[in-house]
Amino acid sequence: MASSPQWKSIIRFKDSNGQVLYGEPLGDDLKEATVFEGGDLLSLTESDKVVEVGELLAPYVPDTILCIGLNYKEHATEGGVRESQQLSSSSLLTPRKSKNSITGPHASIPMPPESHAGNIDYENELCFVVARDAKNISAKDAPDYILGYTIGNDVSSRTWQAPDMCGGQFSYAKNFDAFCPVGPAIVSSKTVGDPQNLKITTRRGEKVVQSSNTSDMIFGIYEILSFLSQGTTVPAGSLVMTGTPPGVAMFASNPPNFLNSGEVVECEIEKLGKLRNEFI
Repeated sequence: MASSPQWKSIIRFKDSNGQVLYGEPLGDDLKEATVFEGGDLLSLTESDKVVEVGELLAPYVPDTILCIGLNYKEHATEGGVRESQQLSSSSLLTPRKSKNSITGPHASIPMPPESHAGNIDYENELCFVVARDAKNISAKDAPDYILGYTIGNDVSSRTWQAPDMCGGQFSYAKNFDAFCPVGPAIVSSKTVGDPQNLKITTRRGEKVVQSSNTSDMIFGIYEILSFLSQGTTVPAGSLVMTGTPPGVAMFASNPPNFLNSGEVVECEIEKLGKLRNEFI
């Protein structure tokens, strides 16, 4: 069994001197934190130092980022997947994102050239961090392999994702620079409790565009990790993104109203906080 971390939630930030630190926030405003020492997220130890938080960064930069697609019943339905197909594990999409896509919870996201990427969309997703190498594990044992949870916006270029335009290149569509804001913290799995009963809300400016609950997932967190681990080692420290609810720009209107430069997207999940990113 994986040992529980010493922290309930952990952030990564720059202090007033520009030094990058890990710490446990002392309040919901994330302005002060108790410093945790060690460069490895999986083996941090508490210190007696309390410092002011300067710039909030992504809580860590994983080497492996795995994505699950079409994993909310209502989102799969709006995307044209028949209900009879939704319970088949073969319908799970598993693209990857790269380290260059990671950015902070309040960072600006540069829009790629319209002529190349175009049609930029948001995807608010519950993410989890793997505590130790997982291979051939059961869903029953999966909770022992989960360190904690965070929020991710799986920003995507629908231009590259659309099969009739570019062959459905999902991974390329999701790997432009800063296409994966994460944070604001990683909250321990013990603190979160049941991951299948969390409210998830996305705002585009002042308008709520996604409003759902993780209970709408087709495959739960533990089933996902078990599925990904069959015959393949999911390395410790991996970040797994677990799909988005209905309301993405691709399907919210006809024709779709994709993101424009200057817009702000907020991704909020109960118990985990909020991302707020401006597209520039």
